Amino acid sequence: MHINVSHYLRTTFRIKKNFFILIGILLFLCSCDCQIIVNEKVISSETGKPIKGAKIEIVGKNIIAKSNQNGIFKIGEMTGVCYDPKIKVTYKGHKPFLVKLKSKS
Repeated sequence: MHINVSHYLRTTFRIKKNFFILIGILLFLCSCDCQIIVNEKVISSETGKPIKGAKIEIVGKNIIAKSNQNGIFKIGEMTGVCYDPKIKVTYKGHKPFLVKLKSKS
């Protein structure tokens, strides 16, 4: 029986190389998850009181929340890439408010 050592070594090297490439891709994909969460309170700049029912949205996304009776809201998403979200707050009788937030990543 004759064993071709060079063919065996090339095949083993190719399998190990493909394995490490696969591991690298999986690690990259797992590291791309980012969770954007904004948990804040909407208050009137005129009275300083909480605003109930204000509409809060992440600009450019279809993600909307409303503030509760204490003016508190929570909005966010899981995304593949971290970014600095723009938040728009609207409420009848008040001018819309736009703010760009800085992510921690």
